[in-house]
Amino acid sequence: MDAWMRWPLGLAAAFMVGACPFAIWLTGASGRDPRSFGDGNPGAANAFRAAGFWLGSAVLVLDVAKGFVPGYFAFRHISTHWPLAALAAALPVYGHRFSPFLRGRGGIGLASWMGSVAGFLGPLAAGFLGCGFACGLAIRRLDRARTVALGAAVLLIGITAFPQVLWPVWQVHSVWPARLFWLLTAPLVWWGYRVRNVRRKEV
Repeated sequence: MDAWMRWPLGLAAAFMVGACPFAIWLTGASGRDPRSFGDGNPGAANAFRAAGFWLGSAVLVLDVAKGFVPGYFAFRHISTHWPLAALAAALPVYGHRFSPFLRGRGGIGLASWMGSVAGFLGPLAAGFLGCGFACGLAIRRLDRARTVALGAAVLLIGITAFPQVLWPVWQVHSVWPARLFWLLTAPLVWWGYRVRNVRRKEV
């Protein structure tokens, strides 16, 4: 298949995989809607609240996987056109955020973002992101938006300051795909939490 056909199909597939609302589909079997729990986000956290540990765990694994799989395949084709590869790795997060299955009202996409980071940037990059989240959670005064911002900042610092640690793991020798991926995804996830926090305060 020619590249001009492969990339559009890959981008569409990455978006649609990310758009699958596993939290809604799996918890629906128990007759509950995760949007009726917690902050109303149709994601893994509220799936735990709605359907318990096992279904919640399944949703979490699937949400991470739907980011990881497109991210990893995007990485495998990064040498042919790295801007499109970065976009393909980012699109699962957009699919989760603006799922056509939910009329554009999807979740924030944190789990999918973690999966995309692990698949596209490597496990060490995901570790940097996780360390940022852990620091944010350890500081009790930080709300979720600030916690995400801290995690994204730690990820960016890791990509910028330690590329020799992150990139040889995946045998890639440029940090530009990582920076573009970060720019496409981190503000989206952060903004989703910020808007949700504002709405909760208004209520």
